[in-house]
Amino acid sequence: MSNLSSTVLFDVVRGWPDGAAVEECFPPTSGSTVLEGELVVLAADGTVDVPASIATEGGTTRTRLYLVIQGNDQSDANYVGKVVCLRGNLTIETEKFVGAIGNYTVGELVTVDVAGADAGQITERTGANEQIVGMVEAVNSTAGKITVALSL
Repeated sequence: MSNLSSTVLFDVVRGWPDGAAVEECFPPTSGSTVLEGELVVLAADGTVDVPASIATEGGTTRTRLYLVIQGNDQSDANYVGKVVCLRGNLTIETEKFVGAIGNYTVGELVTVDVAGADAGQITERTGANEQIVGMVEAVNSTAGKITVALSL
């Protein structure tokens, strides 16, 4: 990562740079800020942004999601006008999730939030029809992080 912040919000712990994930660069939707650790969708015009909606589980299609590993709030990504994203099977440890850490349990299936300020962040599934994006592998209450196996 090129983020020189003293706060690490997430880390890829399995599947990249060598493994099951593919790295791609996309311009963000005009006027949007796409942050590292968020899940984004690829629009028909080739830009990415946090999702406003996603497909339902069990349907004939799935929403194609990407994990942002370098957002346009970072100087080098902003300079080239693109964000760096991953797609595939990978495991991340993250602080970027919706709700209290105590709500998450190992083995729980998770989805992506599509509402307001939390859009693009991992969240608990509240209904059986929400698209599954991954499964919680570990909960570290001390560090305030969860480990999630993503399948994007």
